[in-house]
Amino acid sequence: MTSLYIGDHDLRNPYISPLTANLRGLPPILIQAGADEVLLDDSRLFSDYALAAGVELTLEIWPHMWHDWHSCVPNLSEANQAIGCIADFVDKHVR
Repeated sequence: MTSLYIGDHDLRNPYISPLTANLRGLPPILIQAGADEVLLDDSRLFSDYALAAGVELTLEIWPHMWHDWHSCVPNLSEANQAIGCIADFVDKHVR
């Protein structure tokens, strides 16, 4: 699967793996991950990496949610709430 994703590119390329990138100076980041998210460990790992680089980061882990639960708007209340949290985050940091 890795070769399908990256082709003949180097895994250390920061465009392929942000864990190899210099994150210093990035604006505030919001990560929303579901507790049942297939990429939850990656979200935590990236959060730790960004925080160590001095990035202001908020990691929200939503109970019982899966990858891309946001796409269930307007039928899933947690999706609606998550989108609201994104709006609040943007409003707080854009001004």
